[in-house]
Amino acid sequence: MELRKLLFLAMAIGSAGVGARAQDNNKTPAAGSLPVIKSETRVVLVDAVVTDKKGEYVRDLESKYFRFLEYNK
Repeated sequence: MELRKLLFLAMAIGSAGVGARAQDNNKTPAAGSLPVIKSETRVVLVDAVVTDKKGEYVRDLESKYFRFLEYNK
């Protein structure tokens, strides 16, 4: 459930940026136009469920046991 909230938030922030760029491309700005919201994220929380070969949950893992790769980098 927490992952859904995170994904929804990411999509909302992303779509806000797209809307702001689309508004910038308009040649005639509307009177009293909406303010542009810009944001940047440096920390993303990701829930992970780890199981062993028997399907049992592995508990109490620390962040040092994980690596996050984006585009294999």
